[in-house]
Parts: sequence; C-alpha cells; structure tokens
Amino acid sequence: GTEWKKKLRKDVTENLRVPDYATNRGGPSTLEWSNIYWANRLAEGLRAQIKGDIVLISLSGEGLKAPNTPTLTKGTRLVSLSTIKKMPLVPGEIGLFILLSPCSESHYRDGIQLADKSQVPIIALNAPFSYRYDIGGGKPFELTYVMKRIPKGWYYRQYPKDFEIIIEGPNYEILKAKSY
Repeated sequence: GTEWKKKLRKDVTENLRVPDYATNRGGPSTLEWSNIYWANRLAEGLRAQIKGDIVLISLSGEGLKAPNTPTLTKGTRLVSLSTIKKMPLVPGEIGLFILLSPCSESHYRDGIQLADKSQVPIIALNAPFSYRYDIGGGKPFELTYVMKRIPKGWYYRQYPKDFEIIIEGPNYEILKAKSY
C-alpha cells in the first residue's frame, strides 16, 4: 500500500490495540477495521455528551473474535447486528448506536428499529455504496460528511453546508460545478 495507507493502518492498530495482521487482510476487512477505528474516534469525541453506552454495530463480525478484539473508548462496545437484535434493550443503558458500513436496505431498517426501540440516535458510518442508487441511505438519515469519487470528479458535503459537485479538468484543475 501507499505510505498514507500504511500510516492509517498503524494508527488503527495503535488506537484499537490490535495486531497489524488483523487489519491487513485487504478488501472488506480493511474497510471494517477502518470503520471501527473512526467510530472509536467519534466515541472519544462524543463520550462526554452521551449518557449511556455507545454501541458500535458490526455487520461483518470483524473485531468480535478473540484474540483480535479491539480496545475501545470507555463506555463503548462492539457487537454484531444479529446479537444486538436479540438482546433486551434496557432504557437508559444505551445512549447512541453507530452502524458500521450499512450496505442494504435491511441494515438501515434494522438500525432504525433498534434506535426507535431504544429511543436513542443512530449514526450510519461509511456506507460503501447505496442500495438506492443515490447518495446514502435516504430518510431519516442525513449525510453530514461525504466525499465520493464520481467519473471526472467528486461529490462532497460537510454539514451544514450544501452538497458540491467538483469536476476535475483534463489538466487536473479543480472546478466547482454546482452546489445544492
């Protein structure tokens, strides 16, 4: 990988205290470990504002099997979607759900049902693609930060600003094409 990818992987292994070989298997595994890392960083920043546990919901099962279980921010736990759906949800015990890499309509639907049942917010983190052929999971989710490659450019948003379409010219010049 590139130097930036190696640096990120090093940050992931140090932050989560897992061996490098656990995060270096490529493809979906790399994406999931990166999402666990970013969710843990998010939990660090939100910890003081959230009453109750922050629950990271893994769809792939990555990080759930010893000896490669990550060390997370205090009050943060990682569970599989199938496990959390079977658990009794005690009011006040959970303060936030973070759904890692939702890919299908059922992932979003299950996440919404868990959040509604617990009466707590949910964040869908880093969906690798959209099942709707649009941007993100649709209502009730609001994309707050996104930068995705499209042919000849990107679409970008940093909430609360508008979405921007950015075009890359033939000589690599960058042009803002549209905001909406």
